[in-house]
Formats: sequence, structure tokens, C-alpha cells
Amino acid sequence: MVTDGIGRPHQPGQALFKAILSEDIDWKPFAALPAPVRFAVIVGQPSDEGPYVIRVRVPHDVKLMPHTHPEARTR
Repeated sequence: MVTDGIGRPHQPGQALFKAILSEDIDWKPFAALPAPVRFAVIVGQPSDEGPYVIRVRVPHDVKLMPHTHPEARTR
């Protein structure tokens, strides 16, 4: 469904899809990850129902161990 001929709905509460520039990403530490690793929520909210997108920035000398999650993370 095109809302105004310019773009398409993106997330609930957002009228249009929008680009997110790398310089606008709010990188933060995350307690479950080693100190130099940074975490950013790009779209949505991981704690809420519905889709979301996160990014994790890992320095080249940091290793993250393989792990699993109790719920499905992809559909």
C-alpha cells in the first residue's frame, strides 16, 4: 500500500520507510557482551512483540562464542 506515492509504511507508528545513516546509529554497551562490543537497536524494540533489527559492532580482536536463544530469532 503506497501512502502518498513516495514510500511505503515501515513500522507501526511510522508513516514511511526511512533510511538510517551509519552516523545516526546510537551505539551502546550491552551487559551480555564483552566491554568493547557495541549494540544498537535500528528498528523496533527487541523486548516488544513484533519485528526488530539490531546491529552488533565487534572489534576485530574480540571473539563472541557461539550461542543459542530460547525463542525463534528469524521467521
